[in-house]
Amino acid sequence: MNEFRLNRMTGDAPRPLHIMNEEERGALTVTGDAEWIGLSAPEAHMIVTAGWKHLGGFAGTVLNVHDIAKETEKNIRRALETSGYEAEGLKAFQVRAPKAEGFRYTYTVQGIAMTGETCIVKTGRDLYELHFYGRTETLHECLPVWEELLASLRWQN
Repeated sequence: MNEFRLNRMTGDAPRPLHIMNEEERGALTVTGDAEWIGLSAPEAHMIVTAGWKHLGGFAGTVLNVHDIAKETEKNIRRALETSGYEAEGLKAFQVRAPKAEGFRYTYTVQGIAMTGETCIVKTGRDLYELHFYGRTETLHECLPVWEELLASLRWQN
């Protein structure tokens, strides 16, 4: 396993995931201004991205995980609306943080059925978004890797 770090969050990239190099990161389209890392398992058709940003001002005080997850779902739905996007609704994630919430969804890219999950974690004023993408046909193989990664997450004070 390779350990990764993003701000105060550390975690383990279980096999077959590896930490993406700059060339691999450059091939991905990532929106927003968050600092991020990528993990990939090309042979399993699986990608995980993790982003972090500090929420300053009023937003850092009043925004909660539930509201951020709802807004993130709305944004992903809008971006994938022409790809047959369907969400399964919000759900809690078991990570070593005060609260983590997100959602699972499906969509189609170039005729391939895909499944994604997004996990939102807020610790103090720091916001972490973790996104899993994999082929629906291999979800039974990829989902345990994603869950192992989530279970490995730790936050330093």
